[in-house]
Amino acid sequence: MKLKTLLVILLLMSPYVVNAFGEVADAEHWEKVHQLDQLAERFKAETGFRGEISHNGALSHLGIFRGKFADIPFSADADTLTFRQACDRIIDRLLPYTLATRSQLTTSRISKGNGRIETEYYQTVNGYKVEGGGLLLIAYDVGRSRFSISNGTVELPDEPLGIIISEYEAELIALKDMNDEHCILAKVYNLFYSKEGSDSYYLAYFVIVDSNKPPLYDYYVYWIDAINGRIRKTEVAERYE
Repeated sequence: MKLKTLLVILLLMSPYVVNAFGEVADAEHWEKVHQLDQLAERFKAETGFRGEISHNGALSHLGIFRGKFADIPFSADADTLTFRQACDRIIDRLLPYTLATRSQLTTSRISKGNGRIETEYYQTVNGYKVEGGGLLLIAYDVGRSRFSISNGTVELPDEPLGIIISEYEAELIALKDMNDEHCILAKVYNLFYSKEGSDSYYLAYFVIVDSNKPPLYDYYVYWIDAINGRIRKTEVAERYE
């Protein structure tokens, strides 16, 4: 009887418990938004930036900047050297508000088109790029006479790698795990920093396991830790042939 009474009480209380958790989550969300808004105001005060600043979706850092810097003049008829010089000055001011370090950034070429002049600074550590991120994009919008900056930097391990496994070893690890007579081909397609299957970035071999004769099955994709050979994640990728 006491157990039934306790269950009834718990059922009656459950909506209030759910609401309480929801209120806590909302409070944490808006606290992060408030902190990023304060950070944006500090960035403006310290760098002379005038314009709009928004945070990234995960509320981890400032993401998009649209506007001008008071002491970094630029015009649409400027040459690429002047644009690069302006971008380098912007990077100096932006870096403390990103997850990258100066030594991690590599410049890409400058491109022009569709009313924009733009370039990318991409993150590398030990010569390896980041899967699906690790970029700072700086563009000048000719029509609006303003800079547009996208901060997609990530927090990377910045220490020597030591010895890593070979591509061949990574392919063997994937095949052994697959253990399917229909899927006997494995190929490394990339080696980059990834966060798949992990809370932090690690150097990963991106391996695809495939069949070699009809009927052709779906692909199997592996992210294999290049340091210790551990399979971090695997998933099926549908074939669209």
